Amino acid sequence: MALADKYRLGERIGGGGMAEVFAATLSGAEGFARRVAIKRVLPTWSADPAFADMFVNEARIASLLQHPNVVSVLDFDRDADGRLFLVMEFIDGVDLRQLIHTGALPPPIAAHVTAEMLRALDYAHTLEHGGRPLGIVHRDVSPHNVLLSWSGGVKLSDFGIAKAFAATGASATGSVKGKAAYMSPEQAHGRRLDGRADLFAVGVVLHEMLTGRRLFAGATEAESLARMLAMPIPNPREWSPSAPDDLAAVALQLLARDPADRFASAAAALEAVLSCECVTPRGATALAALLRERFPDRAPARPRSAAAPVEAWAAGSGPAELPDGATTPLLPASDAPTRTTAADPTPRPPAVAAGTPAAGDPVVTPVPLPVRSSLWRRAAAAIAIAVVAAVAAYAGARALGGRGAGRAGDRPAATGAEVAPAAAADA
Repeated sequence: MALADKYRLGERIGGGGMAEVFAATLSGAEGFARRVAIKRVLPTWSADPAFADMFVNEARIASLLQHPNVVSVLDFDRDADGRLFLVMEFIDGVDLRQLIHTGALPPPIAAHVTAEMLRALDYAHTLEHGGRPLGIVHRDVSPHNVLLSWSGGVKLSDFGIAKAFAATGASATGSVKGKAAYMSPEQAHGRRLDGRADLFAVGVVLHEMLTGRRLFAGATEAESLARMLAMPIPNPREWSPSAPDDLAAVALQLLARDPADRFASAAAALEAVLSCECVTPRGATALAALLRERFPDRAPARPRSAAAPVEAWAAGSGPAELPDGATTPLLPASDAPTRTTAADPTPRPPAVAAGTPAAGDPVVTPVPLPVRSSLWRRAAAAIAIAVVAAVAAYAGARALGGRGAGRAGDRPAATGAEVAPAAAADA
């Protein structure tokens, strides 16, 4: 099937309640072809004027985001049937949700993925257009929306689009769109959001990478919401003793329920992550090696020597240097040293498309204040079951010492990410 005379749809690689995602090929003159991902809005939503207007506006905002850690939006249109669709870059790899399903990540890789997420958020939160801040808040940061390429790149997807879904749901039903297990308390209460709401979600993701366990997920969305709002948040080391103290402390500050107690910005959180002793300057290379190790039947072959950092950390010797040229990351996060995170093994199509919607993305009703006591009482029994024996992580992972990878002089300054060029503003 062809769209707009230039896109040929391939296999369906994802779908949810509002859209479905396909692998596709962009065809041009003289045999030019490029692999892309296309998100087609379902007919019912494409025909809804309020949703269509919001989707168009948010697609326009998403097109302004040009950053190595953000999935690029390449085109926007309607097909012959009037269905809205977005064209995005195609990421050949897995999402972080799949990677975490394979087990806890080595701390250097968890730090790397967290740093790359924060670079994306710092860029988006501070982006200006026409001399004024855009005030972009992702609102749906979760492992599902963190895409990992086989070469070790980390990209955050669905900027702006999650906001479009949320606004439509709120205007239609008085409810808030989002994943309760990753939603910030202020988002659950329907309050005005700023970038610190995204930082709470990053804290949940970091906690889950370090422990290999879901933090707030319950049997139902209501139970997940109750846990997020009132469950005592465990130090990651309680569930995974090998989690480094400094990185665990970063996770706990990100998870502060009062936004004022979190880091003031993504840039401040990034600086804290980069100060952790487990940080390695070859994070992308180590991530690529871990993906090959955990997805041997899907990842493209690479030199075996590139697996050394992951094996060394698992053996308790801490981060190791890679031979020069072992594997060059396809999507470098910045000009500064990159960091790394681990992989996830859930069976799935051979590639992950940007912004593939989860089939069961929930709509969560805003919770009136106060809610803490009543909700937590209902969730207490489930939480008691959830807090089980600590996950056995990588033995000796805290044998970090003062290795060169952790020296402050080897780390980039935590400045704001580059701003998209002015020419992109009208794209």
